[in-house]
Amino acid sequence: MNNILEKLKKFFKKNDKKISNKENIWEKIEENISEFELDSKLLNDYNFDNLCKQCKLNNNCKAGNKPCELFFKNNGEYNFIVIDDNYGVIESIKDIIEDLKQKNIISKNWQIHYYYTKQAPIYLLKDIKRRNLIPDAGLIDITYGSILRIKEKNIKINGVHILDFILKVNPNFNFYFYTGNTLNPYIKTVKMMMDFFKKIYKKDMDDYIISKNFQDEKDIYKIIKKIMLKTEGRKV
Repeated sequence: MNNILEKLKKFFKKNDKKISNKENIWEKIEENISEFELDSKLLNDYNFDNLCKQCKLNNNCKAGNKPCELFFKNNGEYNFIVIDDNYGVIESIKDIIEDLKQKNIISKNWQIHYYYTKQAPIYLLKDIKRRNLIPDAGLIDITYGSILRIKEKNIKINGVHILDFILKVNPNFNFYFYTGNTLNPYIKTVKMMMDFFKKIYKKDMDDYIISKNFQDEKDIYKIIKKIMLKTEGRKV
């Protein structure tokens, strides 16, 4: 595996200036790495510094290739992420978490981070890469409209890409996918995604999916409570 990735790096280094937009560069890569896995590799290596112009430091940023000045401090607090491009979903989850806090069911040390625009995945990954955000738990949607162009390739980011990114900084991340999609393993791209999940997490993806269509608010309440208490090391 490492040998193949080294070949991939050498290929890009040698051909960066030669590749045209019309050329399918992925035909030149070994077939035993799926395109999905290559996309995830490119995302993990991407610096996200091109997004920094939109932060409040504006032109005063001195970070360069270093991590961003606006660090998440991670001072004994738990970070819970909710990422979904449907703001209605975000609102309902926000109400559940607020209720858990008010009833003192969960620790007061939770910091909740909501990402809900079309570009939500990109901004979450930027916060992890550039601002030192280390998620401890979360709910992740699977499909988004976010596309990021890296190395002459358009990458459509999905929930498993995000999970792979997070596991690099916190292998103990507790999560569920919260989605309205039904996964069909007979569709090639879905099968690649499910296979990659099993490779990085050693379990079946179906066991980590909550359906937006078939589970009511009481079920979601119990699941969020379970995730947060498990992260705190308490009995569920």
